[in-house]
Amino acid sequence: MRISNLFFIGGSVVFGILLLPTTPVHAAYYYLTPALHAKMDKLATTAVTELKIPVMFGVTVSDLKDTWSQARSGGRTHEGIDIIAPTGTPVASPTEAVVLGVGFQGYGGNYVFTANPGDEKYYYAHLDSVAPTIKVGSTIKAGDIIGYVGSTGNGEGGKAHLHFGIYKNVTTAPINPFTRLKQEFTFVERTNGAKQIIASAVKDSTILKKIQQEYVAQAKEAVVAEKVSDTTEIPPKPVVTEQKTESKTIPSTTTTIPNRILKAGLKGADVKLLQTNLNTLLKLNLKADGVYGKSTVDAVKRFQKDTNLIVTGIAGAVTQAKIIELLLAQ
Repeated sequence: MRISNLFFIGGSVVFGILLLPTTPVHAAYYYLTPALHAKMDKLATTAVTELKIPVMFGVTVSDLKDTWSQARSGGRTHEGIDIIAPTGTPVASPTEAVVLGVGFQGYGGNYVFTANPGDEKYYYAHLDSVAPTIKVGSTIKAGDIIGYVGSTGNGEGGKAHLHFGIYKNVTTAPINPFTRLKQEFTFVERTNGAKQIIASAVKDSTILKKIQQEYVAQAKEAVVAEKVSDTTEIPPKPVVTEQKTESKTIPSTTTTIPNRILKAGLKGADVKLLQTNLNTLLKLNLKADGVYGKSTVDAVKRFQKDTNLIVTGIAGAVTQAKIIELLLAQ
């Protein structure tokens, strides 16, 4: 990919064309308006040198292969890294970012193009689909879902993968991402990624199924590897409305993860939600009054014991993720 045909007004780029290769049919366009520029100015001025793998589940650092400069059709060389993952695997931004471009073009298929810290630009290509919340001008945080792995564009018919590219400023010199991808998303970040997918009103049950199968497996590994416990804080995320799959409706009262650690003495709608979920899973008749009393502590302990979790009576990140797993499996 090359960033070219740039026009400047008052020192700011206001229009650009991403060319893959140089024929208009494969061009992707973005416009840098004053509003976009203002958002970009709020990004950190220093680039993130050690990035998290943008494929959120199922890929470790040791799985990555350096595909930089490999030969491609039409005499091209590869300007990025191909990260192999099953179709539909969530792709997340490794840094805070501003979305500059979203669309489809011949070689890259469905793509997202972002401005990132240190005046860098990231390019995500061959996506099966783009997350419904991602629009030009969106400001996103590290860990926010931007799309799903696919094989669109010239990847059609081949093995599903994410093409990830890094470009510095508006120059034509790309950067090899392989040398920068040194970390993986944490358990809590994956938990929040799963929450975003559920909250996005995805109707395709295969994505929910992927959370159920791949996310939960990695969550268990994370608990062991990172010693995540039920004292892990959960950053707030939007409240889930009603979600539909191909076969059933999942009400918000069963799949919303509370934004705080729930323990004895607390009161609120999130406690009532927990009590309702425990009644569903354990076939109890626990009073769903929103008060985290002794009966709720005992119910949480029973759930933790039945699911081989550490028995604390506290409903934190691990317990809440397990509740979602079992509710989605019903």
